[in-house]
Amino acid sequence: MGDGNSFWDSIVEKWLPGSLQEIVGFLANLGTISGILYPVICIIFAMLRKQRLEEIPWKDILFPVFILLFVSTLLRYSIKASNHRKIQAIVSTNYYWFSRDYRNAINKLENEYKTNALTEELLHGEVKKVIWKFP
Repeated sequence: MGDGNSFWDSIVEKWLPGSLQEIVGFLANLGTISGILYPVICIIFAMLRKQRLEEIPWKDILFPVFILLFVSTLLRYSIKASNHRKIQAIVSTNYYWFSRDYRNAINKLENEYKTNALTEELLHGEVKKVIWKFP
């Protein structure tokens, strides 16, 4: 069944193209900032109106803030996790191919050594071939 994040990752990858992910990420960040500033602005406004703290409608202020923060955090995390998984797949694939080519070069050099056919040029050539293949 996979981890719990795969559901949100699949939604982000299937329904949001890369350019739209950036816009949704920006809106999620904007939602987080406004979710933090909204109660502060409400409290300052209430204090300017000389309203006591007990008279401030906290439920009306904080409930939308918690919903906004939850949704924006969920969106930001999903986009970051989706991008992280893409990068992780690229890195692990490149690491696999690099280690495979490295192993093959070592085996070739070992066989050449056993048959006394190993030369310095062959050694340098194999090392360059493996190293320069992956920039």
